[in-house]
Amino acid sequence: MKVIESGNSINFVDQNNVFVGYELNSQCCEWADWTIEDILLNSMVVFSYLKDKDSIYHDLDLEEYLFDKKFFKTMDNYDNDGGAMVIFRLISGDKEKYLYLFNVQNGYYGHGFTVKIDDKVVKEGLI
Repeated sequence: MKVIESGNSINFVDQNNVFVGYELNSQCCEWADWTIEDILLNSMVVFSYLKDKDSIYHDLDLEEYLFDKKFFKTMDNYDNDGGAMVIFRLISGDKEKYLYLFNVQNGYYGHGFTVKIDDKVVKEGLI
């Protein structure tokens, strides 16, 4: 998988031509970002987990990983202030990681994400 940072967006593309793009241009007091984690967090702990981290880990060593096309999870309003998140599973043999695209305290603001397989949009929305 390649990670491509371009202006105010982050894009991920794997060897099977699965693409995930996310717009990161923040406004006001929101926190739009992404992280790679080794565990799948549930909605009850995800907000506190992200807030308590000293920094967000942007793991760019993902070359061997592919998107699990069957896994897609959303979390809406997980911080009681309109926060939202989408989660993707990344796999490499028996190893797995999770890509989190999130927006904390977004209020009225939204950040677009797009998922394409072979240039065909299969999911898109706002976080």
